Amino acid sequence: MQFSPRNPARLLDSYLAEIGMGFNSYPDRQRRLQDIATLDALSDAQLAEYGISRVDIPAFVYRDLLG
Repeated sequence: MQFSPRNPARLLDSYLAEIGMGFNSYPDRQRRLQDIATLDALSDAQLAEYGISRVDIPAFVYRDLLG
């Protein structure tokens, strides 16, 4: 799966469905979508400082639940 800033909401829903988390509370979803948008606005070099690439953004944002 590749991250595309064109439709982060659809990507997030697909990602959660793919990993078996087919629900998304609205407040949590909104916060995480903001986190995804913030990270997506970073350069690849800045993302590398976090130890992630662009395709890793959804998993990084949900790392607290996916451990």
